[in-house]
Amino acid sequence: MFPYLIVFFLSILFTHLAQESDKYNKKLFFFVFSAFAILLPSLLAGFRDSGIGTDTEIYVDSVWRTVHRINSFDEFQKLYRQEKFDDVEYGYLLLNFIGSRFGSSVQIIYFLSNFIVVLLVYCMAYENRKRASMVLIMVIFLFAYYNLYLNLVRQSLALAVGLYCFKYVEQRKWIKIIISFFIIKSFHNTGVFFVLLWGTYFVSSSKYKLKPVVMILALFIVYGVFIYFDFIILYLVSSGILAKKFLYYLSGEKIDYRLIFVYNLLLCIVIFIMYLYNAKSKEKNELLSYSFVNFIGSILVLTAFISMWSYRVSFYFLFICNCLFLPRAYFIMRKKYALESMIILVTALSLIITIWYQTIIVNKDNETAPYKSEMLDI
Repeated sequence: MFPYLIVFFLSILFTHLAQESDKYNKKLFFFVFSAFAILLPSLLAGFRDSGIGTDTEIYVDSVWRTVHRINSFDEFQKLYRQEKFDDVEYGYLLLNFIGSRFGSSVQIIYFLSNFIVVLLVYCMAYENRKRASMVLIMVIFLFAYYNLYLNLVRQSLALAVGLYCFKYVEQRKWIKIIISFFIIKSFHNTGVFFVLLWGTYFVSSSKYKLKPVVMILALFIVYGVFIYFDFIILYLVSSGILAKKFLYYLSGEKIDYRLIFVYNLLLCIVIFIMYLYNAKSKEKNELLSYSFVNFIGSILVLTAFISMWSYRVSFYFLFICNCLFLPRAYFIMRKKYALESMIILVTALSLIITIWYQTIIVNKDNETAPYKSEMLDI
């Protein structure tokens, strides 16, 4: 636990120092502090032993060993066209190939994959610095997602790209959205589910007369996802949109995620409370949209009762909601309600840190605790 807490504290501290340096236009200090904020969690991920994160032993290590034996890019391309990589996505394979040119240690891909994730989250935080606190974004990311992403290596890359590129969705830059979609899908095929998030966001954030009706209809569609989930997955697999391995998402072994559902629903309520406080402000439509998208994401957690894999669909909603929408909502509220917003913030962060401790440290979800590293002699 302590290696994580120490690194989290230092990364958050350097993010704060970078944010303050940016306010006073001290660019050199900003870049130095930012480098430390990004590198510390990335190095902690890179130095970890195999087995710290369930998927390291399921596919990360084996893919690395296979790709490392490849001598040239032409050979890599040939093997990929021959489907020698068991449905592993091209973007992730390419990252392995590039990393393997620098050495043979699997810790290279541990570092590279996490570095890209942390970098994209940090860049998103920086680009939103006038709409949200960079520090708050990093606190939420580190305690809510860092350990999870030591496990879901490929999906974490897809999610991080989706988070960073969400600005194109907000700006309605369709070509960039399409390009983003293919980059996301190159890291994990379930990136197609970002389309659900984008559609939900368009429905809830646009201004039109039938908006309440359409939002209610969207809730029925989510209900339909539950009823016809198996059919949807079978169709996506049979049409080639998803790989055959996603048949694991069909009804089968279930997992009890009521705690995670309640946790995300409470965070959704936090944003909704902020909406109620600002119901007469010019940001009301924005806050209502955040609440609605978060609510849909929370409901999708319940797909864990369909199969132990299917709840991951909710990640494509909740990662954006928690790391971007929640900090933005707090930034809006604190302008007029300093005391109330502080109480809400402390409550939300206490909830996030408590769930991190319960799931990661006590329950050992994702198998990232206790942290072990031969390189660091831990």
